[in-house]
Amino acid sequence: MSEWMCNKRWSMLMNFGMFQCFIINAPDIFIDFVKERRIEKRTTLNWIKVVDAGR
Repeated sequence: MSEWMCNKRWSMLMNFGMFQCFIINAPDIFIDFVKERRIEKRTTLNWIKVVDAGR
């Protein structure tokens, strides 16, 4: 499994309240989906875990 890290500064930078965490080992996955605006109404961890699993 990937390591998780919460980063409030990152969240404020992206201006998305729900995006408070990103994957240390694969930040590119997080960034790609943020750029594509694939925002779903789930918790941040569940959303990114689904993305990571489908990779």
